[in-house]
Amino acid sequence: MRLFSKPIVYAHYSQACNKQEDLTAEDTVRILDEIKAGKKPKPGPQSGQGGRFASEPKGGLTSLTTEPKGPGFKVRSDL
Repeated sequence: MRLFSKPIVYAHYSQACNKQEDLTAEDTVRILDEIKAGKKPKPGPQSGQGGRFASEPKGGLTSLTTEPKGPGFKVRSDL
């Protein structure tokens, strides 16, 4: 089971699954109207958070932001 912290809609149209997230009630109505009209709603965050294209936090990335350490990093020397 996957949990979401914000309202999200998955819609299947034109042989491609897309998701719209960070939705308000108005966003949901607009997206459904666009689908009914044969349009393809823009995928991704709908909250107007500039620069975001998926589920990144509003303040930017917080993990995995540097190159990984080499093999054996923090491993005991006797192993």
